[in-house]
Amino acid sequence: MTDLKPKYQAILDKVPDIGLGLGLCGAHRTGKTTLAIAFSTKTGIPFIPIDAGSVFLKHNLHPSKSMDLRTRISVQQEILEVAEKVWMGNSSVFITDRTPLCMAAYLLAYAGCSEIDEYIQDEIMSYLGECFRVAKRYFNQLVLIPPAIPFIPSDYKAANNEPLIFSLHYTISGMLSALGVPYEKLPNDCLKLGDRVDFVESFWRQK
Repeated sequence: MTDLKPKYQAILDKVPDIGLGLGLCGAHRTGKTTLAIAFSTKTGIPFIPIDAGSVFLKHNLHPSKSMDLRTRISVQQEILEVAEKVWMGNSSVFITDRTPLCMAAYLLAYAGCSEIDEYIQDEIMSYLGECFRVAKRYFNQLVLIPPAIPFIPSDYKAANNEPLIFSLHYTISGMLSALGVPYEKLPNDCLKLGDRVDFVESFWRQK
């Protein structure tokens, strides 16, 4: 994967580290929401969900269905704007099941399957820069959740596309290295919910 940090170093350097968020990042269907809720229940830290599906539904779209790249960019931008408003309004520590790195990875995955002109390339790169800015501003810890648990069907979530899921996972992993926010990777063999909660809690208490 291309090293993204030099391209966005100016953005990263200018953003103050004020984030209080603990973000679970990774591909869809990896158990991020279930883990975030369980962690919140155990620790009392508020769970702040980001409902990307409602944005797709608002435009009569479905995340698992094909759409042109310009529409995908527009929807992803709206999801990021909605998420930032939610995180901006939170003045205490919180946990969430979606991060800007997840959003950036999705757009990169779909852009990689499309023929794009120079203008759309600029839009995509601008969006990536915004994702990095928002991630650095609102998060001070991130945990990468790997694709390891059994697939559970759900409405208004992306399809069980295993190559896509692994592509997203490794793209996000590379972005974590570039961002500069402390992060940890949940071990692939950490499958039981209680063990997952304990792992995230142990990392969270290190801050």
